Parts: sequence; C-alpha cells; structure tokens
Amino acid sequence: MPRKKKKLKAPGTEAGSLIHTGESRLEAVKISVFSYDQNECAELTTNVVEEAVKFAAAREYAWLNIDGVHNIQLVNDICERYNVHSLAREDILNVNQRAKLDDYGSHLFVTLRCLEYQNALESIAGEQLSLILTSRFVLSFGERPGDPFDVIRDRLRNNKGLIRSQGVDYLAYTLIDIVVDRYFFVLELLGDKIESIEEVVLRGIEGQEGIIKRIYDIKRETIMARKVVWPLREMLAHLERSGSPLITPQVKIFLRDVYDHTIHLLDTVEGYRDMSTGILEIYLASVSYKLNDVLRVLTVISTIFIPLTFIVGVYGMNFEYMPELTWRWGYFGIWFIMIGIAVGMLCYFKRRGWI
Repeated sequence: MPRKKKKLKAPGTEAGSLIHTGESRLEAVKISVFSYDQNECAELTTNVVEEAVKFAAAREYAWLNIDGVHNIQLVNDICERYNVHSLAREDILNVNQRAKLDDYGSHLFVTLRCLEYQNALESIAGEQLSLILTSRFVLSFGERPGDPFDVIRDRLRNNKGLIRSQGVDYLAYTLIDIVVDRYFFVLELLGDKIESIEEVVLRGIEGQEGIIKRIYDIKRETIMARKVVWPLREMLAHLERSGSPLITPQVKIFLRDVYDHTIHLLDTVEGYRDMSTGILEIYLASVSYKLNDVLRVLTVISTIFIPLTFIVGVYGMNFEYMPELTWRWGYFGIWFIMIGIAVGMLCYFKRRGWI
C-alpha cells in the first residue's frame, strides 16, 4: 500500500496560523451535542455553530463532538465561542501531531491518535483526536466521520455508570480510555499477522518477494504503533500529575489506570517489534542457507568436472605422436577412467557429508 504524503505548513508560518494539513473533504462538518446533568440528558446534531453552542449551554455539562476539521471557518468559530487558545486551534487543524497535553489555564488541550485496523487493506490506519476540556464543556475534534464513542453516547442517554454524576473531566477520561482500549484490539490483530507470517517463514511455503513485503509491512505497522503509544504514555503521565483544577483527584485515579494500560501496550509493541525483527533474520538466514546449499551442489559438480576436463583437454591436443590414439580400446578406456574418477569423487564427497 503506497504511503500518503503528509501535508506540511510552509517554513516561517506564524504561530497560531489556521492551516488544515489533513485530507481535503467535501462533506459538511457535523456537530453532535450532548447537553446533560445528573437528572437528564438531551442530544442534538447540527452543522450550525450558534445552534450547537446555545443547546450545549442549556444544562450543567455538555459534550460537543465535531466530525471533520477540514472546514477551517467552522472550527475557528466554535473555538472562538469557547475562548480556545490560538495555538490549540492551530494544533487541531494540524493533524500530524503526536500525543501531548497543553495547559492554557482556563482549558486543557489534549491530542492523541485513534488507531483502527482496515480489513480491506489489512493494515493499521490512524486519525488525530483533539480534546478541549473546560470546567463545563468537552470539545472533541475528529478528522473524519465515524468514531469509537457510541458506547459513551449510550451511557449518557441511559445514565449508565458514573458519567452523568461526575464532571466533564470524567467524560474526557472516558473518551481517552475508549481510544486506548481500541489499541489492544488493533495490536491483537497485528499479533495474529505476525504469528501467521512466522509460520509461513518457518515452513518456507511462500515466494521471496511476497514474504519480504509482508515482513516489512509488519515492521512498518509496528513502528507506527510504537510512535503512537510512546508519546501517549508521556501525555497521560503529565495529565495524571497535572496540577490543573480542571482535573479532580477522583478522576486522576482513573487516569492512572489508563496510564497502566499504556505501559502494557508499550511492552506489547516492543515485543512485536522484536518478533518482526527476528522473523526477518530467520527468513534471511533461511534464504542464505538455501543459497549455500545450491552453491555447494554447483561446487561439487564443478570439482568433479575439473579432472575430466583436464583429460579431455589433453587428448584434444593436435600432436602427431599420441600412442593412445592408435589403441584399439583407447576410446573406451578413457571413458572407463573418467567414469571411475567421477564415481570415486562422488563416493568420497558422500562419505565426507558434502552432498
């Protein structure tokens, strides 16, 4: 699968410039709003910023989820309504961010990557998720429609668990937790691929070109997973130790649990990276062994023909006095000698274990 080139901002661009670096899309950006408190919850789907903001303010807490960040004006308008820092707006539109946490006082900005396994392409893909946490609201920005948060929406609608009795910091935790939990599913599929390739390599049932490509695809996906999980662990550590009043001590306990999950994820990724490297080394060693085996056979054949070539060369000279040429059984005698030499050398090589 060819890699997609990342869009980058031009050098010297002023900090806070709103430039979308992701894929250009035609569909309208959708805003889904959950306005809730401990007693009731209401939801709205719209693409009008004023309508979404007014609906969100009707109750104590609100979650605004924006599907798509290609509409720069809409993203800027909704960030303007919640006084989001200009640098955070820039990072929302710059979809090549690593997982990080920025504390702007009145709000926290968190960015991380959602991983998913594309069955059609048999590869791992990811998109950036940006979260804005204030005292009453959570804003979440995804690159494209579709997210893994349906289970959270179900909890809000049906008042399951603690999500409506806690503040929006608990909501932000649940969003992060869902993303991290999906990493386990993706890595499990990646582990299945590694095991299948390992079996193919050990059994030697696939051609060189195909297996090399599959091994390097696995290594690239493993490296991608490591690049996602490693900064995520650092970000969660900073979030759990954050002194921001927007994160309550009760939620920090849950964040510590998510941090432990990232440790497990990182150990798994490191194990997969070692396994993929080992598979490549095993494959290259098997190819080298097969090549040496072929060269050994060719060397034995060449060695057998060296004395035979010498004999043929001697009797191929155009000298007048060669008494063997006038012998009645000279031709058959030379054949007997050459065959005897060849058989004798084969027996010697077989006894030494060279063939």
